[in-house]
Amino acid sequence: MKILTLPILGALALLFSSITCSVLASPNETKPDHDKVSEVTKLALVNLNTANAKELATLPGIGESRALRIINYREQNGQIKSLEQLGEIKGFGERSLAKLKGKVAF
Repeated sequence: MKILTLPILGALALLFSSITCSVLASPNETKPDHDKVSEVTKLALVNLNTANAKELATLPGIGESRALRIINYREQNGQIKSLEQLGEIKGFGERSLAKLKGKVAF
């Protein structure tokens, strides 16, 4: 144990045998809201049913022509409900679909 002596006003002294410091969260701080974290994650994903050609082209392996094929497909067939459904579009095979996994929303 280390003793620290601080002189105060000459003859008086304070003795400290240990100093404990605690940090408390302010009342305004809260734990992360899992719904909001989920929302942010979804924002990072490209929604295949609402994205325009420019947004679709940000996805790996998707250029302008594939983006237009996706848009044409959803206009003719309705909403895309799964990644596997993209396999029905010309030019989308297993490797293409694997690159998109975790990067798209429906």
